[in-house]
Amino acid sequence: FQPARHGASAPYGTVVATNIYIPAVYNNGTDSCTAAGVVCANDVAVVRLASNIGNTVGWYGYATNGFGFTNTKFLGKKAGQITQLGYPGAFDSGLKMIRTDSLGYFTTPSNIIIGSDQTGGSSGGPWLVNFGSTPSSTSSVPSENDANYVVATTSWGAVDSTFKQQGASRFGNNVKFPAPGATNIQSLVDAACADFPGSC
Repeated sequence: FQPARHGASAPYGTVVATNIYIPAVYNNGTDSCTAAGVVCANDVAVVRLASNIGNTVGWYGYATNGFGFTNTKFLGKKAGQITQLGYPGAFDSGLKMIRTDSLGYFTTPSNIIIGSDQTGGSSGGPWLVNFGSTPSSTSSVPSENDANYVVATTSWGAVDSTFKQQGASRFGNNVKFPAPGATNIQSLVDAACADFPGSC
């Protein structure tokens, strides 16, 4: 992991992963997917790094179960504004971060789809709601307006680039993670924190 990588510049160096936590249902092929290993409900992971680099560069929060999405329906689907960050290989040889802003909407199985022309290499990049600084409000504050919450990470994209869309397994409860408080991402965070409490 190279925080703030931009071309040849990696101002914070490289930090290696020491542990990776993946949902067993995704790893063993029993996840809810539209095809084997593709467009799945739980294509998420937590990676523990060798150092607490977040103490230097900062970090995003994470939220589950549709945080920041509208409770009203958009074309029959729950929707929200997504900011996608990634290093797609088709742009700048994957050496510069690309930002995409798009409407994201819920679809099955427990996925979010956005309009994006990012390509392979962007996988694992965060999908954030309320990206940026929280402004001061002069009237009633919108609900769920806390800034910089990751709600999914890039998981898949259309093979045909004319579709210009990508998808992600959303953070939350689903058929494989039904218990309240035990969402797919929270289960992984809890496992990592149990193994390495000093990192949490």
